[in-house]
Amino acid sequence: MSEVYTNVYRDSTVWQARPVDPGLEAEFLRRLMLRFGVDDARAKAQLAAANTDSKAKLVAAADGAGSIELTEPFDRAWRRVGLVLDRVGFTVEDRDRSKGFYFVRYVDPEADAVGKSNESFLAKLMFWRDPPDPKAGQYRVFIKDRSDSSEVQVLNKEGGPDTSDTARKILSLLQQQLK
Repeated sequence: MSEVYTNVYRDSTVWQARPVDPGLEAEFLRRLMLRFGVDDARAKAQLAAANTDSKAKLVAAADGAGSIELTEPFDRAWRRVGLVLDRVGFTVEDRDRSKGFYFVRYVDPEADAVGKSNESFLAKLMFWRDPPDPKAGQYRVFIKDRSDSSEVQVLNKEGGPDTSDTARKILSLLQQQLK
C-alpha cells in the first residue's frame, strides 16, 4: 500500500494499492525467513533460486484471442490467478475449480470515464435519478492444466473465446500481476 494525498492542500491522505514490487516482496520474505531461524546465506540462495525471469508469458493466437502461459502446475496457477483477481479488484461472482473457471465482472475504467464526461450539466443536477450503472461485462477466466504448465484464457459470457479489446486488457493486466 502507499499513502497518497487526496487534494492539492496536502491535508488528507488515503491508502491505495500500489503496483507489484518483486524486489520489495523478496526482501520481506528474506526478513521473515531470518525471523524463523533460516541463515541469511541460505535465505538469499533460496530466493535467488526461486526468482526466475518471468513465470507468465503472454501468447497471441491467430484468431485474436490470446492467452497467458504460466510455468506452474494447475494448483498453483489456480491460487495465483484467484489472488490476482482479488488484488486487482475484479468482482468474482462464482468459481468452479473442477472445470477451471472464474466467473468475473469487469468494468473498463476508460469506458466508464467516457460515459461520465458526456453528461450534461442539467443531467448532473437531477439528483432524484439513480446514477447510471456502468456497463460491467461478464467474463470467464479459464485455467487449463497442461503437463508441467498452465494456460489462462479470457472467455466471453457464453464460454467462447473473446477477441475484444477489453479481453486483451484483462489478459495484459493479469499477465503484469502474474510475472
